[in-house]
Formats: sequence, C-alpha cells, structure tokens
Amino acid sequence: MEDDVSESSFAKSVDDEILDWIRDAAAVADSWSSIGDALRTHDPQGEDPRLRPFVFAFAYTLHERFSSSRERAGGPYGAMIAGDGWRFPPSIEEIDDEDVEAWRSALAAIEQAVVRARLGDLLWVRKSRPDPHLAARVACDALLDVAENPAWRAMDRVHGLSRALELARETRDAGRIDTVIGRMLGFAERDLDSAGAGPGLPLGTLRPLVELSATDRPEGLDMLLERVAVKYGSDPFIFGSVVEMRSRLADHEGRQVLARQLVQRWREESTKGDGMLRVHRLEQALEVARNQGLRGEADELRRELSLIGPEELRLERISAEVKIPETEIERFLDRFGAAATWQEALRLLGAQGPPGGQPEELADRVGALMNEHPVQFLFTKAIVGPDNASTVFRAATLEDHRRLALSEWRAQEAQMWGVFCAEALVRIGQRPDRPDRSALTQFLVGDLIEVEVAERLARGIELFWDEEYDESAHVVVPRLERTVRELARQVGVPVVREPRPDREFGGVEALGGVLRDLEGAFANPGWHAYFLNLLADPLGLNLRNSIAHGLHGTVGPVDASLLVQTAIVLAGMSLRPVENPPEPPAGAGPSS
Repeated sequence: MEDDVSESSFAKSVDDEILDWIRDAAAVADSWSSIGDALRTHDPQGEDPRLRPFVFAFAYTLHERFSSSRERAGGPYGAMIAGDGWRFPPSIEEIDDEDVEAWRSALAAIEQAVVRARLGDLLWVRKSRPDPHLAARVACDALLDVAENPAWRAMDRVHGLSRALELARETRDAGRIDTVIGRMLGFAERDLDSAGAGPGLPLGTLRPLVELSATDRPEGLDMLLERVAVKYGSDPFIFGSVVEMRSRLADHEGRQVLARQLVQRWREESTKGDGMLRVHRLEQALEVARNQGLRGEADELRRELSLIGPEELRLERISAEVKIPETEIERFLDRFGAAATWQEALRLLGAQGPPGGQPEELADRVGALMNEHPVQFLFTKAIVGPDNASTVFRAATLEDHRRLALSEWRAQEAQMWGVFCAEALVRIGQRPDRPDRSALTQFLVGDLIEVEVAERLARGIELFWDEEYDESAHVVVPRLERTVRELARQVGVPVVREPRPDREFGGVEALGGVLRDLEGAFANPGWHAYFLNLLADPLGLNLRNSIAHGLHGTVGPVDASLLVQTAIVLAGMSLRPVENPPEPPAGAGPSS
C-alpha cells in the first residue's frame, strides 16, 4: 500500500542541514512535541526561515475526533499555546505557501514514519496540490507504523490509530479502512491480554469503531468491550464508559439491562465512602436511572437520598468577619430613635437598600471576582437542600457559576444588612411613640395592601417588637405573597392556571414564576432582584419557600426583620403616578 511521493514534483527543496536536524530529532522522539522541542534548540529565537515550517509542523496539537477541543479548534489540529489575539503555531490555512512546499519536500526526502505521519497529514488538511489524497495515504500508513513503536507515548499511539481511520475514511480507501480496523482490534486485544497500562488504551482504540455505522462496524466489538469491563470495571467511571459504548451496539432492551447494571454498580460504590461520597455516587446512579427512564430505580434512589441528613456530609462552616467602627454603627442606628415620628422612622427603614444593589452593578462585581480568582470557578459546586443531602443545584459551567455567585452575593449582602435592619427595627419599637396595631394597620394600607392584609402585617411587626421572631415571620410571609400576587393582578401577570387536558385541576402559579414575570413592574430593578432572592430564589435566601415548607427551622431576628422591611417597602409602592411626591425623611439612603 505504498504511494509514490517524488521530490521532483515540488518547487522547493529543503536544506540538507535542516533535513538532518529533523531526522536526528525524530530518531529519539517519543511524541510529536518532543520533535518540535528538539528543533527549537537549533534556533531559540525563531529567526531561521528554513526551520520555521517544521517548528510549526511539530508544534500542532492533534485533537481527538470526539473531544470538545476538536470543535473549538475547528479541525483536527489546534495551537500549542494561544494568547489575546494570537496563537502558536498559526492555523494551517495561514501557513505561507513556501512553508507548505517545504513540508512536501521533506515528506519525499525523509523515510521516518513519525515525520511522514505528521507532514502528510498536514498537507491533507491544507489540501495542498497536487494530489493531497496521496499525502493522506502516506500519513495513514505512517500512523500505523507509529502505533507499533513501543518508544512512542501510548495514548499518542492510540490517537494515531484513530486519526489513521479518519484519513482512510476521508479518502474513501476501502483497503486501508480494513487494514486500520484490523490494527485497532489487534491493539485492543494485545492490551487486554497483557498486564496493560490502563483502560484508556483499549477504550480509546475501540471508541472510534463504536462510532462507525452499524454496517461498517467490525464483529466482536461488544465482546472486547465486555472484556474491558471485566478487567477494569471495578471503577464505576470506567464501567460507565464501557456501558455508554456498549449501549451504542445494543437494542432498547439491551440498553435497559446495561443501565440497570451501571445503577447497581454506583449503588454498591455508595456504601464504600463517607457521607459526601455516598451522596455523589447515589446521584450518579440517579442520573443514569433518570436518563434511561428507569422510574422504579430513580424513585428508590430519591428516597435513599432524602434519608441522608446534612449532618452526615460533615460540612465545615466558613465564616468571614467585617469590622465596622462602632461609632458609625451607632450614628446610623440613632437615626431611627431620633426621627420626628415613628412613621418617619419606618419610612427611613424602608428607604435602605436594596441589598446587593442594582443587577448590572452586582453582575460587574461578580464578573470582576470571576476574572480575578478564576480557579474557584473551575470546579463543580453542588448546593444541597436544607433538610437532606439531595442536590438542588450543580454549578458545572461558567454560566452556572455566574448564576450561583449572583444569588449568593445578594443573599450574603442581605444577611449582612439584616443585622443592622433588625437592630434598627428594635430601636423603632423602643420609641416612646410606639404605635398600636390600629395605627400600624393604617400606615401599611396602600395600593397593593388592603386593610385585612395590613392588619396581619401590623401584627407581625408587633410580634417582632415582642421578640417573637419566628411567629412574626410566619405571620408576615403569607401576606407578602398575597401582596406580590395583588401587584401581579394589577399589572396583568397571570397568577392562576386553568385546568388542562393533562391536569384535572387548575391552581395558583408558583410565587417564583410570578415574581420573575413582574420584573418590568418595578421602577427600581434592584428591589425586584432582591425580592426574588429573598422570597423565592432556591439559590438565594428563599425565605417564603423555606418557611412555608417548614424547612427553615426557628426564624431569628435577622430574617424576620428582612421580611418586615419588605412589607414596609411594598406598602409604599404605588402603580399610580404621584403628582407631589413626598420628600424623603432625613437620613434616607440612596435607592441603589
């Protein structure tokens, strides 16, 4: 299967000195990059134009066909390194024609397989005339030779076999396709028959064959994969990779059997670790069961996860300390006792915030944090529920981490503000003109809050002043929801859903969805973002949901005060234009 590649057909030859340097580097190489490293020692500053084409050629990174890096690179070969607006080496399409001719000349002059494999492949990708398919065939044969070289890195040999199959298929060379497939099967069998360097070699060799169409796949693939499972399958991750590949070969019933085997393997592994590992492995099993439609197994796994309490995870509490001068704190709190009236004091409290500021400002702060400290956003972060170890959110992508950070930052700023909010509310309750419930009710009645709701909110404030914080929160929370739904009704956002063909009864829309739909109704976007975080964001404070569902525990003064302040803010909201807006009370802070 030799193809004649003659140097006489090329316009430019390569200096003998350069050819000797390439041969010397290839003779002792164990990887493509080691050839490039050796060549650069002859020209550390990159000033020799004779050597440049070959420094480029052996610096390219070959990306596996099934990797995300292949997609990002836009082809099989990507840059070794890249920076802001630059990459090394340049893309193959940007290589000068004379450098491409140097590749072709060296391909004809050098017999070493590692050189012919790389240069022939680059010429095929570049579609260099004449007859680029001849260069592809040379590269395919050379890659098979490289795969037999024990001095070469094992995974590079595997990737070379995969690339050889690509080249044979791209050139529609049936003879070479059969040859490459036979070599790949033999490579996998030899590893399985030996002590083996690890599961990556047979799996990496067999995956390209599994990806072939059913008519093109060789016989015996499933048997080889089963042998991989027997040899390396004690690791559930490896067993999962084998199951994923075997599923491509199986019918629906066979896929279900394989999925149940993988679920059982993860469940067995869950008994071998501590609380955190147990949860992780059960979640792996749940994901498989859910994806494969194994409803019974999925329900069992959910029940098992729900029985694991947060205390079993042995989580460590992380705290931070912020020092604020005591004189500044007292100066701020004194405003609430010194206000001319209790009404002015409550309005002053409602004027503070919103915690976290405006959405765009918070997004800028989070973006700066992610740029300055990127490492903490590289690893998956799981958020567990308040009453068991089930994961409610998993931040794996950069966008997931940004979403989580935005919610966490606003919640943290709210809790920090809550310390002062609670004390300010206490100071108002200690005033000599402390109002009775009737006066508080009248104060809270507004466009969104009717008398009946205002009376209950007033009772919630009284309970706070009597240090009955848990009771205060439980009185205030449902009335806040009632007020938000009234706001939605007035602006035309649906708050109920009708019966549907697949649902016997209608009902109310979830508060979180209603709040999200209300974004345009808030003159101040910061308050909208804060209310969503405070009441109904599963990644934020989420007080309405955690209190209403009995998941919060005893509510303390900080959370209770945030709910009371929210009631005051909502009491002051109006959907009608105000002709003569009142002047803010003395000491009122900015709205953002």
